[in-house]
Amino acid sequence: MHIGLIRYDEDRYWEAQVSQADVHKLLSEVEATGFSVLTGDGDQYILNAPAPVFTDTWGGSITVREKTITITPGQSGYLVESMINTLDILENYKPKNLRLYAPESASLWVFLEESLLLGRANPTPESPDLEWSVDDIKLDGLLTDLAASKPQVVAEGPLSFLMRQLKHIPAFRKVEQDGKIYFVILCPNFR
Repeated sequence: MHIGLIRYDEDRYWEAQVSQADVHKLLSEVEATGFSVLTGDGDQYILNAPAPVFTDTWGGSITVREKTITITPGQSGYLVESMINTLDILENYKPKNLRLYAPESASLWVFLEESLLLGRANPTPESPDLEWSVDDIKLDGLLTDLAASKPQVVAEGPLSFLMRQLKHIPAFRKVEQDGKIYFVILCPNFR
């Protein structure tokens, strides 16, 4: 029996089928760090760690066996040894059969260039810019409501086209169609 694994690395999602024995070995290594005794209510940091800083930093979370521990932005340099060791194990775990993740469905945001202000908080689209025919996919009909910013969920044919064009997920690209410039954002839909 194999278990599906999805990981985010090098700005892309990857997937692999991993044997139950390999999963058990990985979880045993994580358990040996002391991760399972942490509560996540501050004990993931060394004593007297400074208050969180939210500029030029990262945050995130680690979930193992239904336990999630958050790493607050700006405090990643103050983790206790069990958190550092757990992160090291997870970052270095790369099954041999990793391949680019191909989701069954994805979330799609489409914005007209003139309606979207790209500031420092927004990523820069990947190169090269693309040009798509309305015969392939009609972006004007997929525009995201700026007030709600709720994505469209795409699957099957439209998703297949997008994955062929964008090559990987997540993706943020500039696309020209019918004389208009669009920003297209595609992310996995893990629901």
